[in-house]
Amino acid sequence: MNTRLAELHADLQTRYREYFESKLAITLLQKPELFLSVHAVSKIMVFLLEEHKEQALLQISNNKKIAEDLYHVRYFGRLSRNELPTSRVILNDMLEILNDASSELKKTMQIHSIFTYRIYPRLKNISEEKHIQSNRCRLEINTKTSLSKQLGIARNNVFNKMISIIDKNEIQHARAIDRFKPDIHSTFFKSISEKNIPFIAGPSGHTASLMKGAVSYGLNTVEMLKQYALACFAFLAGGGNHSFHEVMIAANQVGVPFEINNYEESLPSSFRDSSIYKKLCEEFPQFLDSINRSERVKLIGKNTFLFNNLAEIVVDYELGPNGKPVNNNKK
Repeated sequence: MNTRLAELHADLQTRYREYFESKLAITLLQKPELFLSVHAVSKIMVFLLEEHKEQALLQISNNKKIAEDLYHVRYFGRLSRNELPTSRVILNDMLEILNDASSELKKTMQIHSIFTYRIYPRLKNISEEKHIQSNRCRLEINTKTSLSKQLGIARNNVFNKMISIIDKNEIQHARAIDRFKPDIHSTFFKSISEKNIPFIAGPSGHTASLMKGAVSYGLNTVEMLKQYALACFAFLAGGGNHSFHEVMIAANQVGVPFEINNYEESLPSSFRDSSIYKKLCEEFPQFLDSINRSERVKLIGKNTFLFNNLAEIVVDYELGPNGKPVNNNKK
């Protein structure tokens, strides 16, 4: 029985970490002003698109994936258009988002992805950028695209409902969390499961490509790279596609500091000095409060509902009228 309770406790720790990372990502998505590095990259992209306008228009016309990536319903950061626009309108849509520092972060990062994968390589006369296709430590379980309005990477129904309260107006999108499961025999999965770290889709090739692009556009300080990596995390975790660990292990390849179970190591000072960060520290001290780091694994969270008996973890919960979790078996 002790072994079973230990397994349940470990599972709950993982589920709560998923909730924390989801809330962190959603909070960051609402604050584009925190990411000066994203706007700096956007300005470089605007310059290149305007400098090579005719070539960019030709690429948009010839490569249908550009319009698909920008408008298709499955993409988290897509733009809305009732009909497929002309190449010139597509380019103008991209420029409008990139020129506005207050644009939704998810839309800006979607355009960064498109530019990095589809456009920039052609401007430089190199082959189209590809995601890293090395061992991703995952297995595909759902080849049919399913859409969800759910934000974040939480798997627990209660935590998902708590996340839904934050943003009730999210549009549908496809999520990697609904498409993949871990390869339990992979070294990567074994290493994170031992530490109660969520697996969503394996090491992020998306992040690796975006960070490589950011470096090529001129980001050359650790602070700016941290900012951009955090934007990648907000974009990918908010859309249900990767965990913090999966993003930062990829960002580490270009110099972003990363230490397992140490979120602060990878966070830029621009975020750590903000009032938003201080509020998150109060809500999630076991993840963000370095003073209490040694106590992290001992608590689920100071403002989280507690269990009189650890075995109750397996019981289904719902949100009551007051927004608090209610045990269905105790109604």
